[in-house]
Amino acid sequence: MRFLWPSILLFPVLTFWVGVSFAEYETHPVENPLVTGTFMEYREGNPHHFHCGVDMVTSSSVDYPPRTVKNVEPGTVERIGGSEGDRTVTISHSDGTATVYRHLGEVYEYIN
Repeated sequence: MRFLWPSILLFPVLTFWVGVSFAEYETHPVENPLVTGTFMEYREGNPHHFHCGVDMVTSSSVDYPPRTVKNVEPGTVERIGGSEGDRTVTISHSDGTATVYRHLGEVYEYIN
């Protein structure tokens, strides 16, 4: 309990810092993104688990047409993994950061 108040007070500061840090990257990996899961949202079942990513609809369904996921920053593909229907692609960038794309249905090689 003694760590709860500092955490509550720090959360808005950290959220602001993350927003400022990534503000220069306004591009989205899909056109007209429909966000279904947000960064740091609470996930039921584990009181200490927060979502560490942003989920966007990309799959084909009755309501949503299929969408192509594109890399938002230049980089090198470091890893392609996962199983059929749940692929993961990790891309490293020149500034030392990495972008991970998860829950992908299929992965196609396309070099621009």
